[in-house]
Amino acid sequence: MRRVLLVLAAVAMVLFGSAAVASAEPVQRSTEEVAPMAPPPGCTSTNVCFWVNNNYSDGPGRLAGTNPDWRRFAHRTCGGGTWNDCASSVYNAGTRCWAYLWDGFSYTLGARGNIGLNRSVGIPNLGAWGFDNAASSNSWSNCV
Repeated sequence: MRRVLLVLAAVAMVLFGSAAVASAEPVQRSTEEVAPMAPPPGCTSTNVCFWVNNNYSDGPGRLAGTNPDWRRFAHRTCGGGTWNDCASSVYNAGTRCWAYLWDGFSYTLGARGNIGLNRSVGIPNLGAWGFDNAASSNSWSNCV
């Protein structure tokens, strides 16, 4: 696990500079130990998918690219009317190895940090990971 965090820290340093590494390590979460699974209904290939409720209910929102501000994506049952701070479950159906959800806009770390999901991995309850209703942006990283 420490090796994975060091690799993730190195990737963060390349992408975001050394300041991100210093603050990222304590709040990064990785799904390295989570077994792959089939995508939940409605989650199509190349997307990171997310739902309002636990267990993949009320959604999915689907994003294929890197998105710095989830306030741009409307969803009527979310408190603010957008997907910002509204996801309670997530699945990575992307074609890249890792999808990252960030609790800050433009891939920045706030109090809850970020979470990295390997391809074909889902988290039915983000609250169990300390990340319920926290996502504000998403990014991808290539295989290393």
